[in-house]
Amino acid sequence: MTLTRFLVGVSAMALMSFGVRAEFIEHWYGGFGYGPSSVKPESESGNPYRVSDNTSSGVRLHIGLPLGKRLAAELQYSDLGQADIALETNDNPDARVGGIHYFAPAAVATYKVWPKSWNYNLFGKYGLSFMQHEANGNIDYEEVNQAQVMFGIGGLWGASQHLQLRLDLDSFSRDAQHLAFSLQYQFGRNSKTLLERLDTQAGIPQINNSEVDRAIADIDQINVPNIEFETGSSELTDESQTIIEQLAVVLKKYPNISIQINAHTDNVGTEQFNEELALKRAESVKAAIISLGLSEARLITQGHGERLPIMDNATALGRAQNRRVEIKVFDSLDSTSDSRI
Repeated sequence: MTLTRFLVGVSAMALMSFGVRAEFIEHWYGGFGYGPSSVKPESESGNPYRVSDNTSSGVRLHIGLPLGKRLAAELQYSDLGQADIALETNDNPDARVGGIHYFAPAAVATYKVWPKSWNYNLFGKYGLSFMQHEANGNIDYEEVNQAQVMFGIGGLWGASQHLQLRLDLDSFSRDAQHLAFSLQYQFGRNSKTLLERLDTQAGIPQINNSEVDRAIADIDQINVPNIEFETGSSELTDESQTIIEQLAVVLKKYPNISIQINAHTDNVGTEQFNEELALKRAESVKAAIISLGLSEARLITQGHGERLPIMDNATALGRAQNRRVEIKVFDSLDSTSDSRI
């Protein structure tokens, strides 16, 4: 029965995801975890039962969708384990007559401390859970307050390009608490999407060069898509300066590579304004890199404006993703490498 409830919870979350627009699918994330829990059914006066052991362990499954730089919506399903029940008149801790198992599907909103940080983050969560119980053994019990407010805190650490380690501490009203250690997978963090390779469709050949490959691998670990500017401006944010410093370190490590800095905007404003703004932003990134001791000859800029969206500009999330900087890497010494678009 436990497995059945678990599979039903997973299926329900999958079905709910079909209602989301297809353009968001690549931004979903999901995870699976396990950890200790505490579950304690309430007992009324005169009840012949008592909780003999409220410590247990359970699994946790979640899927989520970012709604902005900090905010995300999640569906989660927790199998919280079982509270052992004994007769009130029997003081023997091993004299259990059964148990009550806890299951908690929930819908929550999470809020991150740092916007769009992949390597590490802290978050809080708040939402609504629908507590379910199942009795094992000859126990009379009554379901009350199935819908409960839940809250929690947690942390994230980026282990690789797609995987994060996650820690959640959830509290389900007064009934249950769960500490879960999870492995989380982020869909859509494809290096070909977030950090462009040479554009073969535009006639730019792929270069089989070990130094280029190593440089690409190193740049993939940098949050280049998180390079941001002040609204309607080419002025870099303070957070972006840190990312550019990391990019400069890679360029110094591989002196034979050059990069093309491609800047894109959303469709807010006129096409001409966005074209000019994109170029100014690419030039701003270039100037920041030069200020860190890199040669201008290794840097090419291109402003694409609103012409190459990766998501629908009709949504706030889509516009945020379309405002981006992408990097192309090529070999400075390879005469067959054409960096033009």
